[in-house]
Amino acid sequence: MDVITNYKQLTLVIAKQDFKKMTIKNQKDGLKGVIKIMLDNFKNSVDANDLEDLDLFNLITQPVLSNPQGHSRRYQPDILIWDREIEDKWAVMFTFGNSLDTGLYYSFASNSAANSDEHVDFEVAPKDSD
Repeated sequence: MDVITNYKQLTLVIAKQDFKKMTIKNQKDGLKGVIKIMLDNFKNSVDANDLEDLDLFNLITQPVLSNPQGHSRRYQPDILIWDREIEDKWAVMFTFGNSLDTGLYYSFASNSAANSDEHVDFEVAPKDSD
């Protein structure tokens, strides 16, 4: 997985086969389902083998906000994006700890309100080649 950041945008570039799974999961379970696939893939990857306390690390959607489905843009049909076009508030965060009350957490992509400049778009895109 590659991470690309631009002003107010975070893009994760993943294997095509994983992207296909995420597209299907997005239709059924929205953002929460896509995040679960990402987390499972990371925890089962070679890169994660030597990490301590990996069981305490999680990627989650903010539990009190919405769980919207991602969409694609007309000029970029091969991506999933969560952006400010989604009217409901949403957030993606990583956590480290047993719970939000006792651990660390950081929101790295969110839409605080429609038509607000306080947002960071979240995109998932397939690699050009695997």
